[in-house]
Amino acid sequence: MAESVVFCAIQHLGELLIREAQFLHGIYGHLEKIHIKLRRLQCISKIADARQDEDERIRDWVAETRKEVTSLLHLGPKIQDVEAKISDLETDSRVRHISSTCQGEISSPRSERREQLRRSYSHHEEDFVGLEEDVEKLVAELVNEDGGKCYHVVSITGMGGIGKTALARKVYHHADVRSHFHALAWICISRQWHPEGVLQQILNKLVPERREQINTMKDIAELVKELFEVQKRKKCLVVLDDVWEKDVWSSLRPAFPNRKLVSRVIVTTRNKEIAQHLDTDTTTCFLYEQRFLNEKESWELLQKKAFAGTNISGI
Repeated sequence: MAESVVFCAIQHLGELLIREAQFLHGIYGHLEKIHIKLRRLQCISKIADARQDEDERIRDWVAETRKEVTSLLHLGPKIQDVEAKISDLETDSRVRHISSTCQGEISSPRSERREQLRRSYSHHEEDFVGLEEDVEKLVAELVNEDGGKCYHVVSITGMGGIGKTALARKVYHHADVRSHFHALAWICISRQWHPEGVLQQILNKLVPERREQINTMKDIAELVKELFEVQKRKKCLVVLDDVWEKDVWSSLRPAFPNRKLVSRVIVTTRNKEIAQHLDTDTTTCFLYEQRFLNEKESWELLQKKAFAGTNISGI
């Protein structure tokens, strides 16, 4: 079965991440993308396995997938070749209808796994260097309720890899933020995002006791209304991490009350135009552009990353 072969590939990738974590600084992003693609491919393969007797084209795709994924296990360090092969399998015209069938089934696990990967490697608390004053400033903006001076949205912008997510997570876990808000939700936005899936994820984090009911909601208007009502009852903080498109906020904005209420949103994006798009007549946005570390901070980070915090001041 194609699904079992893909599952073996996922296990192999997980073992690689654990075994070689300290050497993966340059290629971790590629491995994360490969893992997400494999999870999606596993879902497609499961449905294709069940339908291959009904359709010769699907049967051919299953055979091809088994062969190609098996070969990926022997590609070694050719990470970009692995990513390209998986993309070819995923975008094959024979599985477009299969992909649409299982889209809702995999959107939540994919985002949850992506968040786990971020949490387990890239953004350890002990690796956070510098920007402490910036953290305090962002926290102050989030908890401020001084009428016309408060911001509904805080955007964190900057080039890829500069540390936007690490900074946002530091703010998200700050003691003042945790004590100020009644409910919090952290959502990673993929490039293949869907409004329904994102809204369901947010609601499941804010009101986990209603997960079963929320997961039956498929209509966007119903989900928007539900999230709006939740924020009337609770002071909420929602983080939308790694936003790539303006349409993300355009689609989700009706679900968030205006500035008069006390819920807040953090958006991280590498696109400054998206951040500027967040500031509207009904939504005020605090624009924060992530700075580079200075020389002293960069050296401290190098010590933590490359030398596990060993004192090398004599070098």
